[in-house]
Amino acid sequence: MQDGSRCSVADYFQNRYGRLVYPNLPCIQVGNLAHPVYLPLEVCEIVEGQHCRKKLDENHTSEMIKRTAQPPAKHFNEIRHLEPTQLKGRVLEPPSLVFENNVVTKPREGTWELHGKHFYKAASLTRKTLLNLIRFAQRDGLDNFVKLLVRTGNELGMRIEQPVDISSADTNRKPIRTMLLEEQCKVPNIQMVIIVLA
Repeated sequence: MQDGSRCSVADYFQNRYGRLVYPNLPCIQVGNLAHPVYLPLEVCEIVEGQHCRKKLDENHTSEMIKRTAQPPAKHFNEIRHLEPTQLKGRVLEPPSLVFENNVVTKPREGTWELHGKHFYKAASLTRKTLLNLIRFAQRDGLDNFVKLLVRTGNELGMRIEQPVDISSADTNRKPIRTMLLEEQCKVPNIQMVIIVLA
C-alpha cells in the first residue's frame, strides 16, 4: 500500500469495492504481456461507444447480417418521396468539328452533316481484306458493300482502295483467331480486316 502496509488482493478489493460476489470467476487482463494487470469482472464497467476491432465469429456475423438486412420492398418504402429529386446542372456545349480547309461545324443534338466535307487529316486504307462469316451471303451483296465503303471514304477525302482479298469462312470449322492469322499471311503489313457478321 502507499503507506507501506501490506494488504492481500482480496482485502484490497473488499475495502475498495466491497466483498466480491463471484470470487471464483476469471479476471480481465487489462495490461500487456510484459506487465499483466488482472481485474475482477464485477468491478469493471465497459465504456459505451467503443469499436470492436476484432473479427466476429460465424454465429455473431450471421446474427448481425440478419438484423441489419432489409427486404428491398421495405427499403424502397422508406426512401420513397412524393416529390422528384431536383439537381442543379448545366448543359455543356458540344465541341466544334474541324474539317479540311479549317471548315468548322457545330454538332446539333449529337449529329453533324458530312455532305461535301473532307476529313481534316484523312487517312489512307490501301491494304485490307474482307472476311465473310455469313454462311449464305451472296457475293453480289459483298461487292456492293465494298463499293459503298470505298465511295463513302473517298467522298470524305480518304484514299480507300478495293480489298486485296475477299474470302468466306465457317466459324464452326475454324476458330476466328486462326482466320485472322491467315488474313495477315495473305497481305503483309495489313491495315484492316473487315469482318462481315450476320
